[in-house]
Amino acid sequence: LVPEKFRLEEYKKMGARPIYCQEAANPNIYKPYDLPVEFDVTFVGQAYGERPAFIKYLLDQGIDVRVWGHGWQHHVMSVDRHRQPSLKERLRRALYLGRKLLAPGGRKALGRRTTAAVRARVKADADVEPQKEAPEERIMLPGEVVGGILDDLEMIKMYSRSRINLGFSRCWTPVETDERILQVRLRDFEVPMSGGFYMVEYMEELEEFYRIDKEIVCYRDQEDLAEKIKYYLRHPDEREAIRRAGYERCLRDHTWQRRFQMAFREMGLE
Repeated sequence: LVPEKFRLEEYKKMGARPIYCQEAANPNIYKPYDLPVEFDVTFVGQAYGERPAFIKYLLDQGIDVRVWGHGWQHHVMSVDRHRQPSLKERLRRALYLGRKLLAPGGRKALGRRTTAAVRARVKADADVEPQKEAPEERIMLPGEVVGGILDDLEMIKMYSRSRINLGFSRCWTPVETDERILQVRLRDFEVPMSGGFYMVEYMEELEEFYRIDKEIVCYRDQEDLAEKIKYYLRHPDEREAIRRAGYERCLRDHTWQRRFQMAFREMGLE
C-alpha cells in the first residue's frame, strides 16, 4: 500500500505491484471538541523549509497567527529563546524524541502501550526536515506567537479552538533542482475530521478527496493565503459551512476503515 501517488511508477519499475492507498483519520480519536474559539489562525507542526517565511509574511500582513511544535523556538527573535525550558516542555520534548527513536522499528518494543493515537502521531510527525533541503535564511518571529510542543489531545483540541487551521503541502525542494515536492499529509484528514476549518496549499491530488473551496480551502502562494485568510475571517458563515462539509466528508469517506475496504477490494479480498 503506497500513499504517495507520485511514487507508484518507481515501485512498478522495481517489480512491485503497488496499490495506491491514501492516508486517513480515526474518528474515535480525531473529533470536534466543544471549546471556545480563541485563535484566528494556527499551525501545529514542525518549523522547517518555507513554513517560517509563510508565518512571517502573514504576521507582516496584520494576521494574528500562532504556531506550536518542534523547532519554532529557534525562530523567536527575543531573549526568550535563551531561557531554560520548563519541566513540562522538557517532558514533551523527551516524549517527542522517544517516539522518533521508537518508530517504526521500535514499535514492537512498546507492545500494548503503543496506541493507535501514538502510531498516527508518529507518522504525522515524520514531517521532518529532509537532509538535502536547500539552506534557507532563518526567519525570526515574535515570541508571543510561538508555543511549545502540544501533546496529542492538546493538538486535536487546538483544531476546535481555531477559526482557521493551516496546512503545508510542500515536503522539500531538492538542492539539485527548483522542483517543489508536494505531498498529501495525515493532517489533511485529521484537521477536518476533528471539525476544524482547514486551509492548505493546493495540489491536484487533493481534488480526489475534497471539493476544493467547498470542504477545504486551498491557496497557491503567500499572497493568496493571506487574502483568503482575511476573506474567511470576515465571512464566518461561509467558513462554518465549509468546516461542516469537510467534517462530514471525512466521516463518510476518509476513515481508515474505508481506506482498507478499498485496498482489500483492489487486492480481490472482498
